Amino acid sequence: MSQMSVELRQKKAALIEEARKVLSSTMTPESRAKYDAMVADVKTMNEDIERMERQDAMDAALNASVRSEQRGPLSDADDKSESAQKEARKLSAFWNYAKRGNRALNAEEQRALGESVASAGGYTVPTLFDKDIQTALLAYGDIINKVHQFDTTDGAPIQLPMANDTATLAVEIAENPTSNPEQDVAFQQLTFTPVELTSGQVLVSNQLLEDAAFDLQGYLSKLFAIRYMRGLTNKFTNGSVDGTSIQGVVSAVTQKVTITTQGTLQYKDIVNIFTGLDPAYVGLPSCGWSFNQNTYGQLLGIVDNEARPILVSSVSAGAPDRLFGKPVALNQYLPNVAASTATLGATNSPIMFGDWSSYWLRNAGKQRFVRLVERYGELNQTAFILFRRVAGKYVNAGTNPIIAFKG
Repeated sequence: MSQMSVELRQKKAALIEEARKVLSSTMTPESRAKYDAMVADVKTMNEDIERMERQDAMDAALNASVRSEQRGPLSDADDKSESAQKEARKLSAFWNYAKRGNRALNAEEQRALGESVASAGGYTVPTLFDKDIQTALLAYGDIINKVHQFDTTDGAPIQLPMANDTATLAVEIAENPTSNPEQDVAFQQLTFTPVELTSGQVLVSNQLLEDAAFDLQGYLSKLFAIRYMRGLTNKFTNGSVDGTSIQGVVSAVTQKVTITTQGTLQYKDIVNIFTGLDPAYVGLPSCGWSFNQNTYGQLLGIVDNEARPILVSSVSAGAPDRLFGKPVALNQYLPNVAASTATLGATNSPIMFGDWSSYWLRNAGKQRFVRLVERYGELNQTAFILFRRVAGKYVNAGTNPIIAFKG
């Protein structure tokens, strides 16, 4: 992580402490304005820290990636396994295709890409480029990176069994019992049927494609990751109510804690959320909080009964802030706390808390890459599109691993 990111985190922590001192004194119009300005500065710092650490992650991904233009023939020191050489040839051919099209491919490159032809058009993404995209996704998917993800080779519907066995306890039996105290477990089924998400068209000028110094791989990795994570996070948050494709966690979570005084977050509200979750989930590493930046600003001013801040800002680069000791993951697609009862929607859930691994996200098959030339020929541009099939479900057998705050 960059030194600038570390220094900015330290400045943010100092500013939060100064803001709390202002809040603890008698409030005047001047002190209110000063406090509000400090909170606004903290929000800006959060955004800058996020940008810096995203860039750090992107730089690390690009430095670690193997670019076809820089690789050349494999040397004796390189890994000469057949699979590694095959992937290297495929990646080289893929980027030649991306920059110059099918006509520029020689016979060997066409053979290398032959098995990557997608039935719906374009090519599936080579493994080495897919790793670049996956690394970029880590930099942009704050809340998505907390959920449970699994891969399947194709997009056929699959079923996941689940059961609520929490009411069954171990029982004492006598020696040589005449009856069996065993109870059957009632199973339910969740079906994961993927839908296709698209990055939309990424337009690149043909002059730039012909520039040998232009890092097309890094450029597309970053843009694909940003667009994909925006769309997926929105679907994860506010997706389908019936769970037919990517189920929205806001509508899926049924256990809710209601705000005490509408429009005003209080310490007891946060306590009610925290204690409303089953302790078995609270103790898991995957348990945490999620809310948007505006709610983050409101939580900064809340202290416990001993005047200690409940939201603790991290000064370590890459480490999350913590609320009641549990990590925070920002999600800008969650709503603000409603200002009044009149503006309170039926599913308005500005704060969520629980075990994020209880949301399962399925990545079906390989990503598909399409290059469009003629469509933007008159503008001397080439369009690139990434397609990916996904399905998402909140896995709740009745134990409510995630709860929401209605307010």
